Amino acid sequence: MQPYYEEYFQFAKQRLAPDGMFVQWISLSTLAGDFKIILRTLMDEFEHVETFTLLPNSALMVASQKPIFGRPLRSSQEMTRAFVDLQPFGMDSRDALLAKWVAGKPQLWDAVANAPVSRWDHLIMDYTPFMANEFDWKHAERDNLRLLVTAGERSRNDLSLDMAFRRSSYGQSNILAREAYLAILSDNKEAALSLITQARQANPMDQSVEQIYRFINAQKP
Repeated sequence: MQPYYEEYFQFAKQRLAPDGMFVQWISLSTLAGDFKIILRTLMDEFEHVETFTLLPNSALMVASQKPIFGRPLRSSQEMTRAFVDLQPFGMDSRDALLAKWVAGKPQLWDAVANAPVSRWDHLIMDYTPFMANEFDWKHAERDNLRLLVTAGERSRNDLSLDMAFRRSSYGQSNILAREAYLAILSDNKEAALSLITQARQANPMDQSVEQIYRFINAQKP
């Protein structure tokens, strides 16, 4: 069964427990139009969708029929095991994990509402890569990250969300790291270095920031 289509998401949803969560990885290098189609198709099927960034290059979409935030915490033993598995991705604590959050369905909906839904009888994304030009591929990663970041900025005035983690050191370092990565994708290495330096100062313990710092330094001026 091929992912990213309505029928695939329906198949997954039918097999979830009532409070189960479905997690879909997606590359930020996906064509910008396809990225919107995937988000729209997933959000059509699930009541709640949250997006997280794993820079460089990746995003996670977490979907459920019940709210994802605000659930009872797992036991300390379960959380410890989970963070051992997540540590290679720079998520070794609750704050580090939450700081990867960038936007949810309410913030993203306006950006993707006009995108078509992908279905097996209308395989839009089977031909879009062949129609894309060099410009489309070159700027896809930048445009997709910008879409998520712009949507996430709307959440800063959303009083329905507990945004304390965005004010934490991990929250601040991740916000700055995303802006730094956007700058390097826009060929502005000077701005990228300035922003990622601020991110390192905001939270020297953030492993993911160090990864972006090394990536930016490796790029040509």
